[in-house]
Amino acid sequence: MNLIHSSLARKRRLARDARVAEYAAVDSSEAVSAQLARFNTCWEQMQKFVPYYARLVEQKKAPRQFDAWEQFLETLPVADRKFVYENLSDLSDCTRPPDTFRTTGGSTAEPVSLPSWCSETGETERNEWIGRSWYDIGPEDASFRLWGHSHLLGKGMRGWFNARKRELKDIILEIERISAYDLSDHALLRAFAQLQSSRATYMLGYSAALDRFARVVSAKGLENQTQLKAVIATSESFPQTDSRQVIKEAFNAPVALEYGSVETGVMAHTRKDEGYHVFWLSYFIEATEPAPQGGYKVRVTSLYPRCFPLVRYDLGDALALDAPCLGVRSFPEVMGRTNMFLEPVPGEHIHPEALSHAVKGIGAVTGYQMIQEGEAFTLLLTASAIVTPRQTEEIRERLTKVSPHLRATEIRVVDRLQQTRAGKTPMIIRR
Repeated sequence: MNLIHSSLARKRRLARDARVAEYAAVDSSEAVSAQLARFNTCWEQMQKFVPYYARLVEQKKAPRQFDAWEQFLETLPVADRKFVYENLSDLSDCTRPPDTFRTTGGSTAEPVSLPSWCSETGETERNEWIGRSWYDIGPEDASFRLWGHSHLLGKGMRGWFNARKRELKDIILEIERISAYDLSDHALLRAFAQLQSSRATYMLGYSAALDRFARVVSAKGLENQTQLKAVIATSESFPQTDSRQVIKEAFNAPVALEYGSVETGVMAHTRKDEGYHVFWLSYFIEATEPAPQGGYKVRVTSLYPRCFPLVRYDLGDALALDAPCLGVRSFPEVMGRTNMFLEPVPGEHIHPEALSHAVKGIGAVTGYQMIQEGEAFTLLLTASAIVTPRQTEEIRERLTKVSPHLRATEIRVVDRLQQTRAGKTPMIIRR
């Protein structure tokens, strides 16, 4: 296993170093022009093999090549979730079938499954390792992860096989994985003991889960008892203003943050005490429209070959910028991505990603929301087709694996999910 791990680490390190050289070869003043050139290369393929964009060019509603990003903004529509749902097949490259599907989760209660090629992972992996290298972390380092365990929610032989496959991959990659489904005090103290005895040199986890982990460790007076290069937070914003400091003190390590999504992989990464740096050879980020929560809306365009090219794709996030920016290459923080925990009984804390994993694979589901009233739970679903009793029971079985206290969850299909006064669709509502 060590030989396999060393071989993979060397391959990833070489790919990372090659990408670093690519960045170094472009003068910072030429970055936006370089991004446009990369998009035009993708556009040549898209206007041939992505039906929606092919029609725009045929109808002369879009050029065969863009001369400026301003022209790009004036010509191409924003791809919000409604637009993607309505045009999913026409927005996908038809040259070859997808290898897999990426189903969004995290802070959104309205998932969408986007077709993907395995080759896309290599692009985003290079960026990921560049970001980690800023904290002296390399592909050869072992990691400790406070993460979702969707591979444990399957059933039958396929579920068993997926779980064993994930375990084998983790052994090869030297990943020690702890479930974020159980964030109770005793589970986190047990995880801390495992962290102390592990070979991990860095820890990665959901931001809110890491915050709770650090507070449990600090409450027990166990701070500064680990030797980590960094703690990397991802998937959401920190729940409190002092989260970063609390995590730093609890684990005696600098705190890094990734920014990305299931659809994109890592798009930006913090660098020591600086803000986020965007991996602009892979993504063009526009932040020109004010967001309701403040800052500016994030719209992403991919600059590398994808089965589902992202063109002005609306992530639903906002960047904390003082002024609009076309071609964002750095920003201080992401606004409004904090999640609420599920709390079936006092003392039990479950990261809400468990909900997205529970409905994962039920293709008809277009949205989900958990309503908690005391100890009673109701899972609301919106769907594009009939959700069968068998599928409902499958969801309930997964919830039960997350926590036996969710066994009695009522599951109902509704026309629409409940929204806040600001028009947001929260994943969890407590009454």
